[in-house]
Amino acid sequence: MAAGPDGVRHVAPAALPEEFARAHRERFGRLVSPAGEELVAALAGRAEKTLAGERVEVPLDLSGTTPFQRRVMEVVGGIPRGEVRPYVWVAREAGARGLRGASGT
Repeated sequence: MAAGPDGVRHVAPAALPEEFARAHRERFGRLVSPAGEELVAALAGRAEKTLAGERVEVPLDLSGTTPFQRRVMEVVGGIPRGEVRPYVWVAREAGARGLRGASGT
């Protein structure tokens, strides 16, 4: 997990910290540095609670995203827990134009 002062910036699976750092650098063109123990413990605790099924607020740093990507995150955040929506629905709710559903409508 990569985080900055405003929240989580990137989450990806990795077997080793070096693997995560390499993948992050390749994707974003930026280096990562280890966070302080307090931040790591806080985020790890929230991640564990989330994986255990608890609803936990996690601050996100969306500064590197487009306005459309931020709207998508807002729409997805409003989907009730345990429910799913197809991407085309999410995209339409976020304001994408010119999308067609599976039925061709």
